[in-house]
Amino acid sequence: MNAHDNPNDPSRVPGDDLDRAADENAFAEMKTRKALRQLELREMEALKLYEPQGWQDACHRSLARERIARKGNRSGGTLMGAVEIARAALGCDPYGKYDTVEPLMIWLVGWGMSHIGRVFYPFLFQPGAFQMIQDDQTGKWRAFRPWTEADKGREAETKKSLPLIPRRAIADRSWHNKGKREFSLVRLKNGTHIYAFSSDSEPAQGVSVDAVWVDEDICKAYWIPELQARGGTVANFKLLWTAYPHNANDALHTMSQRAEDEAGEEHPEIEEFRGTYSGNPHISEEIKRKQLRMWEQQGGPEELQARDQGEFITESVLIFPNFSIHRHGMDPRRLPSGAVPHTWCRYAVIDPGHTVLAVLFAAVPPPGELDSGGTRFGDIVLLYDELYLRSADAFIFGEAMARKCTGQTFRTFIIDLHGGTVTSAGDGRRHDWHYSQQLKVHGVRCESTGSIFMPGCDDIQRRIDHARGWLFTLPDGSTKLQVLKGRLPNFEKEIQRYRKKRLPNGFIDDMPDNKRHNHLMDCFAMLAAHEPQWHAQVPRDPEDDPITKLFRSWEKENDSRQGQQYVNLGVGTGARVPPSYN
Repeated sequence: MNAHDNPNDPSRVPGDDLDRAADENAFAEMKTRKALRQLELREMEALKLYEPQGWQDACHRSLARERIARKGNRSGGTLMGAVEIARAALGCDPYGKYDTVEPLMIWLVGWGMSHIGRVFYPFLFQPGAFQMIQDDQTGKWRAFRPWTEADKGREAETKKSLPLIPRRAIADRSWHNKGKREFSLVRLKNGTHIYAFSSDSEPAQGVSVDAVWVDEDICKAYWIPELQARGGTVANFKLLWTAYPHNANDALHTMSQRAEDEAGEEHPEIEEFRGTYSGNPHISEEIKRKQLRMWEQQGGPEELQARDQGEFITESVLIFPNFSIHRHGMDPRRLPSGAVPHTWCRYAVIDPGHTVLAVLFAAVPPPGELDSGGTRFGDIVLLYDELYLRSADAFIFGEAMARKCTGQTFRTFIIDLHGGTVTSAGDGRRHDWHYSQQLKVHGVRCESTGSIFMPGCDDIQRRIDHARGWLFTLPDGSTKLQVLKGRLPNFEKEIQRYRKKRLPNGFIDDMPDNKRHNHLMDCFAMLAAHEPQWHAQVPRDPEDDPITKLFRSWEKENDSRQGQQYVNLGVGTGARVPPSYN
């Protein structure tokens, strides 16, 4: 027993009991104040004060595996993405989208390393994701609402919000560059790991991911399919992409098209949400008016739409921005019997290639031709079919052309000789020679040159100019180009994504980026430069038929086979092939 606790101890000083009681009371009071302060701070934490705009809340509520938040400048998209990730990481998502039993693997992907330090780290781990203020009625802290009467003129009373992910939740951090706040990994005390990546690096392989946040554009488009693959086996996988459409590549546009295709479905795999600058209530109306006017003056209506509404910039980036299947499409029911008549003059344009070998089929009607409703077709060129062969060789090309061309008469076969003159690694012959030989074998020919190709225009700018002329709307509301609806899906996909080349300095060149979506576009431009016209079909001499020629050759070379009444034209030892087919 301590001497001070023994009432009979002569060394005991009177008043010690009072001092000790006072100390204990002070310590308890201090603990109470500390606990109350912690409770107060927790009530002030950013996730509890966050008040989403309508479009942000709709995105938070969505249960789709993939979500796009396409946004104008300063529309609140990045804040929404940060809140979404913070909720997932701390296990407090109000809509139950994420696993709260097991720790999560979360990936953040930005344009470059600087994006990690300038955006991801401040929004998630530092104060100031938004502004907060004490309510003048309750005295409690809440999000600042500058558009309301209660908060107007109170900007000076606001404070930065606390971090979305508080320090108490963090176990440790790993850094790429600590001075620039470029972290590689943040481990939370609940076991969740948050990794940050630059999209100019190579994505990690073989790792399952629970949640992904991509903010703004990405350097390499293949990051997106790789991220989708990382969540392929995760039941509650969620991918959120918050971005202003910079158009550095097609990845965002591709996802946006998927979301548009699935719009209206009961349980879509992907949904898109839109945030606008003009719709952000945290920015004053006067500032909005000035900013919107400046954007329009500097870049025109298209720049304004992009920066305000998050619209894709097409006029300045796409090669054929004014194509529309609604304007340039033809209903197949306009054609007699729903098919191109035999009296029309047909053309086929070939873009060689092993990765993709493309063929575009076009037809020109006779002058004065009437449609099924009795209306003149006029001066048009109809694209009615396509071939899009992947990993194809000359044999595959010949078989596919034979299937497509059966019963049809063609005026001309046109080929892009930039690809057709590439020599084969096997025999040193040009690819167009091999393609031509396969057309001969299958009896596919045209009136102009038989099974030989006519070279297409190799002046890229000239042929693009011709193609653009076909897209113009004429005074009578018609267009030279018509595309048979539902028959050319790859053509429609390419023409909506065929872009101009982006130079290293960021400027846009008028020449096309021939590395992407160019196969049927090259065919289209070469066809336009060829200026196809209607020609009456030339009666075909039966003796010009390749099979007939083969038979005649066999007759001459096999006089010694008296009595044989047949020739084997298929696979087998009886086939005799003339030298021109070898």
